[in-house]
Amino acid sequence: MSIRVMELVALAEEELESLIEDDSLNFDDFLEDEDDSYQVNSLEGAWGVIWFILTDSAFDRDELYAPSVKVYDEEGEYEISTSFLSEAELVENDDSGWSECYYLSAGEVLQISRALNAFSLEDFAKRFSSTIFKKAASTGEIFGDSSWSKEENYTVLIDSYYKPFVEFFSNAATQGEAIIYAIG
Repeated sequence: MSIRVMELVALAEEELESLIEDDSLNFDDFLEDEDDSYQVNSLEGAWGVIWFILTDSAFDRDELYAPSVKVYDEEGEYEISTSFLSEAELVENDDSGWSECYYLSAGEVLQISRALNAFSLEDFAKRFSSTIFKKAASTGEIFGDSSWSKEENYTVLIDSYYKPFVEFFSNAATQGEAIIYAIG
């Protein structure tokens, strides 16, 4: 099985609305934008572990559904369901390899950003030692690059992927931007 990656792109809410209406998208255009007008965050193969830590569940690669993101606030836990970007999902682009594409509105980005910032790095690190994580890592339930499930890689995962991921959401929320993300 090849390792799949996740890429996230922040964009203006109006541009997201236009993409939804147009019902077409070439995700690579955002990643290869020469003007650097889009903020991009790459979770590469580490996204499966980050997903599991944040949601307490594995991403089901066999289901084509819009996943939910669990976030926590003062009143407890609630879920935000992301949505498929369009009925067509993605415009087929030769060998682009993007199989799913989702979006979060600017309001959802703000909620997730607040939750991510309330969820401390210590809380994130503690989840590595949870029974549910250890069991999922040992059985191969966590999707993606299994090397990120190993204890010796936790610091790199946090410093190289999780911290930039939280910062990406914070910056997008501050700018009032939406986010599209694809798995490929």
